[in-house]
Amino acid sequence: MTLDTRRFYKACNPSKTLRGENESSDLYFVDLSPIRGRRLIDEFKQTITQARFQPTCQLFTAHIGCWKEIELRRLQVELNEQGFHIVYCNVGQDLELVDIEISDILLVIAGQVSESI
Repeated sequence: MTLDTRRFYKACNPSKTLRGENESSDLYFVDLSPIRGRRLIDEFKQTITQARFQPTCQLFTAHIGCWKEIELRRLQVELNEQGFHIVYCNVGQDLELVDIEISDILLVIAGQVSESI
C-alpha cells in the first residue's frame, strides 16, 4: 500500500479548522464523549440556558489539538437553534499573538459584536 501524501496532507492540514457545525460535515471528527463520560458542551449549554437573562462566564481550556474550537462551534449551533444570539470571536485570526495586550482583545471583541449586530 502506498501513501498518497497529497490526500494525507489534505486530511491533516493544520491550517484548515474543522467547522463543527454538524458531525457529517466533519469527516475527521472523533467524538470522545463516550471516553470522557460526558458531552462537554452539554454542561456549558445547561449553564447558559438556565441563566438565559443573566450574564454567565465560561472558561474552556485545554492543550492544543483537543477539539476546543469544534466543541465551541457545536455549542454555537445548538444555542442558535434555541434562539440565542452568538458572537464567535477567534482573536488569533485578527491579532498577532506574539505581542498582545488586553485592550487589543477587547477591541476585537467589540468589533465582532458590532459587526454581528
